[in-house]
Amino acid sequence: MSTAFDRKNFMNPLLLILLLFIAVPLSELFVLIKIGHIIGAVPTIMLALLTAGLGVFLVRREGISVLAKINSSFQNRETPTVAVLEAFILLISGLFLLTPGFITDVIGFIFLTPFIRQKVCSRIAQNFVRHNGPPDNPPAAPHTIEGNYKVEDD
Repeated sequence: MSTAFDRKNFMNPLLLILLLFIAVPLSELFVLIKIGHIIGAVPTIMLALLTAGLGVFLVRREGISVLAKINSSFQNRETPTVAVLEAFILLISGLFLLTPGFITDVIGFIFLTPFIRQKVCSRIAQNFVRHNGPPDNPPAAPHTIEGNYKVEDD
């Protein structure tokens, strides 16, 4: 027996995205207007520009750090799963910081924090491995290819 408020039918992902596209700009506008009334229009605009500039600087700095982790993982012949997830979260964080508004700035700064970002990425990676599991057929041993060769001088 299924009801209209069944969990599967209640939150369609497209409906959630549509609600976010409506709710986020309206709430950002509300907060900007409220802060504008408290501190004035020009300081509000300057504060929004300051957070965007600071966000770009911090995303760039953290991005260089994450790229170094990815490079180190490749050099150690490891899969850089968590580091790649960190890079993706940094991209999203940068987009939030460039979006005008204070709510998205707070979310962007939260995910710029290395500790929080690493915890979230580790949890995502663990959930992915737990749900998908290791492959059923482990990779075969390396193959040896035999053949003949001859050295030619130029």
